[in-house]
Amino acid sequence: MDGKMDKTQIIEKIVAGLETEANMSADEHSREELLSEKELYEEISLDDKSGTVQIGSVVNIRYNGKLNTYFLAPSGMGNIMKVGDKVVVVISVFSTLGSAILNTAVGDEVIINMRGEDRIYLIDEII
Repeated sequence: MDGKMDKTQIIEKIVAGLETEANMSADEHSREELLSEKELYEEISLDDKSGTVQIGSVVNIRYNGKLNTYFLAPSGMGNIMKVGDKVVVVISVFSTLGSAILNTAVGDEVIINMRGEDRIYLIDEII
């Protein structure tokens, strides 16, 4: 599946979920926050050619011998979604892993200390 298509499908699913949540929210303030969050996703560039992980990037990351696909979101998420034949983990740029991979390139390693243990994540591919 084309990387641009992956990103488009991910964003469409998230935006649809935010719209549904906003429409169901009885609280005006919550509804406005959800709609503002939706706008953040609608502004993500589909044609980033920087060669580095940016907000909106779909990234294959290898950890402990296993390859996982992540979408770097502009705001909180933590969801896991199926897009085509792939499972994609949506992480926020504000999360530990999200902030660590921002601006990295293919081949870069990121070391994150969790519970006293260093975990090494390899940026395998930016889709």
